[in-house]
Amino acid sequence: MRKSALTSIVAQASRLGCFGGIGGALPAVGGSSQQMISRVDGALSGPTSLFSSNDYSSYSLGMMFNQSYGGVGGKGSTTLTRGVKEGHVARRAISTQGGAQDAGLPKEESSERSTSQERVMPHPGMHVETGAEGEEKNFTTQDGSYWLMQPVYDKEYLLSITPKHRKPQSFHDYTGYYGVSLLRKTFDLITGYGPNMTHSKWMTRFLFLETVAGVPGMVGAMLRHLRSLRTMKRDNGWIHTLLEEAENERMHLLTFMQMKNPGLFFRGSVIFTQGVFLSLYSLFYAVSPRHCHAFVSYLEEEAVKTYTHAIDDFDSGKIPEWKNMKAPFIAQKYWRLDEDASMKDLLLAIRADEACHNHVNAVFAEMHANDPNPFAPGTTIIQ
Repeated sequence: MRKSALTSIVAQASRLGCFGGIGGALPAVGGSSQQMISRVDGALSGPTSLFSSNDYSSYSLGMMFNQSYGGVGGKGSTTLTRGVKEGHVARRAISTQGGAQDAGLPKEESSERSTSQERVMPHPGMHVETGAEGEEKNFTTQDGSYWLMQPVYDKEYLLSITPKHRKPQSFHDYTGYYGVSLLRKTFDLITGYGPNMTHSKWMTRFLFLETVAGVPGMVGAMLRHLRSLRTMKRDNGWIHTLLEEAENERMHLLTFMQMKNPGLFFRGSVIFTQGVFLSLYSLFYAVSPRHCHAFVSYLEEEAVKTYTHAIDDFDSGKIPEWKNMKAPFIAQKYWRLDEDASMKDLLLAIRADEACHNHVNAVFAEMHANDPNPFAPGTTIIQ
């Protein structure tokens, strides 16, 4: 009786487009509809049922189909997903053989993405990249379709960026400047920062600082978002710029993660620091956003100095590991660098990002909360 009910369910799902018809998706997993039903019935009779209720929706069937029978169709196919786009059913098979090469990712990272994609139920808004012959490729998220912005610089501009100091003018400038100065001296002392840096020391410093630098933009955007909801008024564009800043700093972190995988102690330190910094910065931003933007402006000013130091170490050959090191693939995609981009090209791009954040936050520190944002989406070039 359960098998006959299941037959009815699959037939109904077929009419709804969940499986795309008995002659469409089911043969793709290597059998007839009755064989498919038999396999499903076997799964249902196991100790842990795939269905926990009588709600045999197309979503549940689709999730069961993707997770349990993705690899039945053959050696090269790990999952078969179905998505609805403009009223039509689209089908995509992910190849375990060519996935890493197509996406330009290491094989282990590609396998992780394939596993996560098996768990993602296709939906009407899913992006699918189409090749020259109409074949469907990997999610476009793999080449950055969900990035808020992509900073692109020319060589002349990158080389023009130099450390600059903005002299404090107001009370919030002084509090920001001296606050950053105290934090930098303390952090430099703890981490052994100085003229004799090594590859390991640089990577540790970059990774840790970027985990902190990615917090202010997100906190500012979140609190302004909540303020807009409470007052039922527009934000005047600040949220988008602050989110761009947060994402940009996170991309710095993800890029350096391709060069060094930190250990448990480092990760624990990041969790602790993030908890403390997130709490304090959120409190201070709620009280005085101008003080916080001034603080971030001087923090980014120090970041420009740090990356300039790293670039000088590259030019002088102090870090031999960097001589033939290429920018990771994720950096090539995000900053649209050449395939043979060097470590110096990466550092120049990141330094330009930090100079932009320094300028943006210095401007925000002098503005009132209701002033319109003077920066267009995707602004990265400062005059």
